[in-house]
Amino acid sequence: MRGTGASKLLGTETFHAANPLEVDARQRAGHGLRGRCFALGKRAVESLMPPRRRAILIAEIMKMNTTLHVQITGLGRTTANHETLTTAADEALWRSAAEVLRERVYATATGVVRVSADWRPLREREDEALVALEVRVADEREKGDPRDVVSFVELFFHDVFLLLNLAVPGSFGGVIVTLADGWHQASEVALSARLFEYAWATATRNGRPSVEPLPLADVVRWYDALETGTQQLATTSVTKALVILLHLARAEENESMSILRLGQALEALQAHDESLPRFFELRDAIVHGTAPVLHPMADDALDDRIDDASIELVNAADLASSVIVSEIQGRVRRT
Repeated sequence: MRGTGASKLLGTETFHAANPLEVDARQRAGHGLRGRCFALGKRAVESLMPPRRRAILIAEIMKMNTTLHVQITGLGRTTANHETLTTAADEALWRSAAEVLRERVYATATGVVRVSADWRPLREREDEALVALEVRVADEREKGDPRDVVSFVELFFHDVFLLLNLAVPGSFGGVIVTLADGWHQASEVALSARLFEYAWATATRNGRPSVEPLPLADVVRWYDALETGTQQLATTSVTKALVILLHLARAEENESMSILRLGQALEALQAHDESLPRFFELRDAIVHGTAPVLHPMADDALDDRIDDASIELVNAADLASSVIVSEIQGRVRRT
């Protein structure tokens, strides 16, 4: 099976919880570890100055620009024989990203948050296993909270992931680690571009549907018109499909779950291509419990039937992915 998993780092360099149940209870109540870390740092500052100065300094900290260090690993494409199509497109994409994706602005009820990144290390990399970026966050909200910075950085990379892969499928993915500092907890997000890359490869092999490189500026203009901002609940057809693609990108590949998720996206987009009857048969069989269930080992040394069953699901998922990416790209072209 293809793909990598995703996880969230809960530890920080500043605070280590002795009681996991206490940590879990605080997180479920909306008070994560980040609040404990911030409190420790805040108390250290408060001990050095009188009360009025303390309030002024904390207010200034909340308005300050923040620079976080981000490391990305696992870059690179999966389908090696696809390079003749992708190399030139990738190079053009990263030249454009340096300007088009330099900054994204998130509007909130109390002001905006600006997240910016210098993409030159990614553009100039050769075969480095790790790329280091500096990401700057300018929180201009009236009551900005420094603990929110990492959330905005993660949102930024989720947006960037979609934008780059809709422009040139398979162009960006990896494990994105935001390093901890005295005010912010570390985070780790794995986003795999396999779905986009196999969608393009499948469309190329089959001669349809249309999946091709698009100008990044056009994709960004279309995406921004959706006005998703900081929304965490998708309610329109296209935003539902985009969020489903993010779920698939963040999860370890699971053929049956991929079929279900992709079926959701196809239904949301009302993309019923003539090549998909078998896909929907498989989807319905999984939903109704009539499809064979693959053992989590999926080891053909123990059962040689597993290969055929797994390959059918993989091929169906790749075909559905190509239809979804083509449909979304078509909407970009029509705007």
